[in-house]
Amino acid sequence: MRTFALLFIVTVLLAGCSSPKQMIENGQWYEANNYPDKAEEYYEKALDKEPENAQLHYLLGRNKNRETNMLLIQRTQYCALSSVDNSEVTVDRDSLLAIDNRIQACHQEAIGHFLKALEFNPKLFDAHYPLAISYLETGQYDMALYYFEQITRREPDNVQAIIFLGQCHEAKGDRSKANGYYQQGVNMGSTRAQELLNG
Repeated sequence: MRTFALLFIVTVLLAGCSSPKQMIENGQWYEANNYPDKAEEYYEKALDKEPENAQLHYLLGRNKNRETNMLLIQRTQYCALSSVDNSEVTVDRDSLLAIDNRIQACHQEAIGHFLKALEFNPKLFDAHYPLAISYLETGQYDMALYYFEQITRREPDNVQAIIFLGQCHEAKGDRSKANGYYQQGVNMGSTRAQELLNG
């Protein structure tokens, strides 16, 4: 109840804010507090005033990724509840399919926003990583590879990007190339890379 009251008060106070900067700040507050729909509303209002603002497109993409993460948690909890003995919750395939479809739609929307951000500011490197993740999650492995490679050129010690390069190659059926990236990750001390290499 307190959270709802606080949200209501903040919404009323922020309703009068009309500058793009204020709208962005409002959106960031809602995003940080796990209200992606409300965050998107503020980002979209700011985007109406500044349609070529690369940072706004980046924030909209990031917000979509946050929504995706929340949906993944919801899906995991739903499946976990249904697997408990004597649970009254049963896995409804249509509900799971609806969640999965929403996750894919969020990734596609995120991709669109990250690409727009890079169109308006090609040096917005912060967009590369979440863009690559969204491409990976939607099965667009060649595009994911491209952006993960961009990341590792700038950050050769980014072990997560190296592991994701391996996962992209594995998803494309090239286990040998994937193992090369996993081995790089192992050499950098990654236990996740070791698990994937042993996989």
